[in-house]
Amino acid sequence: MQAFLITFGKMIEILGMLLIGFMLRKWNMLPEQTPKVLSGLTAKLFMPSLVFMAMLRNCTPANLTENAPLVLYGGGIAVLCFLLSYPVAVLFERKNQVLKHQYRYSTAVPNSGAAGLPLAIALGGSAMLFQMNLFNLMLSVITYSWGIMQLIPGGKGGFKASLRRLVNPVLGGLALGMVLGLFGGEQWIPAPIQNLADSMGNCYVLAAVLLTGYTIAGFDLRETLKDVKIYLFAVVRLLLIPLALLGLCWLIKAPTIVTVLAVLVYAGPCGMNPVIFATEHGVDNKKVAGLLLVSMPLATVTIPLLYALTIEVTGWVPPVG
Repeated sequence: MQAFLITFGKMIEILGMLLIGFMLRKWNMLPEQTPKVLSGLTAKLFMPSLVFMAMLRNCTPANLTENAPLVLYGGGIAVLCFLLSYPVAVLFERKNQVLKHQYRYSTAVPNSGAAGLPLAIALGGSAMLFQMNLFNLMLSVITYSWGIMQLIPGGKGGFKASLRRLVNPVLGGLALGMVLGLFGGEQWIPAPIQNLADSMGNCYVLAAVLLTGYTIAGFDLRETLKDVKIYLFAVVRLLLIPLALLGLCWLIKAPTIVTVLAVLVYAGPCGMNPVIFATEHGVDNKKVAGLLLVSMPLATVTIPLLYALTIEVTGWVPPVG
């Protein structure tokens, strides 16, 4: 029960931020360029700062050696979900190629940034965030290469363009933090610089969730929300995939932290990228906006339940919280 309450409380906080972002748009309290500004700050400043500091503090040679298996386990699970996305997408859409690709992306790539990442910080601090970043390395590669190709109609730009997308502020902050951490950067980088990066990183969760709520408020989804497929896919995204991964980790006797991270990451709701890219390229965005709108509030309940079940199965005790 305690495990459920810890995560449920955090998810209620996230839902509260989401509702504030929603109402800010409904009440026209912010200018029209707000989503562009918030998304730019989140992707280019706040999240890079957050992952940079997590790596700087925790990526010591001893920690990296101890946690190296997380890269392999996380990579294997990411590839498995990537392969799974093809048959799942066909189950939900056969004719519309754009929509089929959106389903592929939403199956393979959970929105761990809006749920799993804040929970990792709440449960295990920067040490667990470091572990999650290692676990998510292959997922990040898949997201910024294959994933983005799925969301661009016709796959414009091809493979080389996908590789170029791997050069981005988030992965740059992660790589820089790893290198400096291995050379003891926390000890010799001036405290004001570290405090500045901390302050920017601490803005990430609030900005990301406010942006999600603000974006959702811009859609009239009354007809879309009558589509049963949206709710069925939410069940797949929020319950079936993380439960299958929990069972798989139990069967192969994966390390406890791998099981916990697999559930926290892949229990995440649908993300914003399908909505953003659909809007940018002038294709129908109502379905993916509906997936986002339905899955985000439901995750408030499903993630705590899955986390409590994971604690029961593994006996894991969070180091913080």
